[in-house]
Amino acid sequence: FIDIAFHKTILRNFKMKLKEAIKGQRTVVIYPGRFQPMGSHHFQAYKHLVSKFGKANVFVATSDKTGDKSPLNFNEKKKVISAYGVPAKQIVKVKNPYRSDEITSKLPDDTAVLWAVGAKDGDRLVSGKYFDKYKKGMDLSPYKDRGYIYIVPHVSLKVNGQEMSGTAIRQALSNKDLSPKERKDIFKQITGFNNPSIEKMLLNKLA
Repeated sequence: FIDIAFHKTILRNFKMKLKEAIKGQRTVVIYPGRFQPMGSHHFQAYKHLVSKFGKANVFVATSDKTGDKSPLNFNEKKKVISAYGVPAKQIVKVKNPYRSDEITSKLPDDTAVLWAVGAKDGDRLVSGKYFDKYKKGMDLSPYKDRGYIYIVPHVSLKVNGQEMSGTAIRQALSNKDLSPKERKDIFKQITGFNNPSIEKMLLNKLA
């Protein structure tokens, strides 16, 4: 004799537990970049991610590589990023920001991971086999099976009418034709805050 009502109850309970398990899956967001240096537009993007996924789930990933276009080392970048209020433990030194093994290796196996990038980088990254574009409400696979690309809304940063890229920011801060007051004003426009220590470090580094 088969108790149909009993089996329906078991099936219903199983489905409820499955839904609870899915809801309990953690979603982590990695915001990768060179951040040479981080500007207020980067921080606005970070705040957007925090508002969507929670501060504890958003990590800023950047490397320690330096060169002509990357004058700041990791510790110097971390000082700038921390000055915005990003928790130090959420700023992670990685070899490859678009892998970020230093972050993912510490996560439970069932964690879903999103990489937050601009539209241009997003199109490039999803051309491979690992990444897929993130859509709200989609079922997310664990990070070992698939990563997801979250397209960050573009935030414009203009100084004296000029759109600021990383190169433009470094050129503006290193412009020796400007007076100390003018450079100080540009620093505030780029970062959005007053911090003499960070200002001195950047101006000396980029001079």
